[in-house]
Amino acid sequence: MLSYTNQILTDFSFYIEHIHITGIAHDELGIKDSAAIWLYKYDKLIRTILASGDGKTPKTAFIVTKISDEYWILNAFGLKFTEQSLINKKKKYYDVIHLAENKYGISKLYFDINFFFGKWR
Repeated sequence: MLSYTNQILTDFSFYIEHIHITGIAHDELGIKDSAAIWLYKYDKLIRTILASGDGKTPKTAFIVTKISDEYWILNAFGLKFTEQSLINKKKKYYDVIHLAENKYGISKLYFDINFFFGKWR
């Protein structure tokens, strides 16, 4: 498992999912110091996305570097999505994630995907 995540993280060092998995794997293997470092990185990446906006409107959308980051944000808050759609506002693209009823009373979140959207066409 660790060789797989290390290979991916060599190519893309900000892959939230694999950083989290690496931290959990180190923890399960009893490598507590290393686990703490990886989980610290995971926490900081989540906090960095959260600091990029509040997700309530396209103008204040969370900025992500890939679609899977959106789901890690939902996971961090225990939110479940019901629908995903793509919108275009002033030549910028956003994912809108509609949410199941939740304790925060949030019905949808906006994610700015312009960092990567359309780059590989």
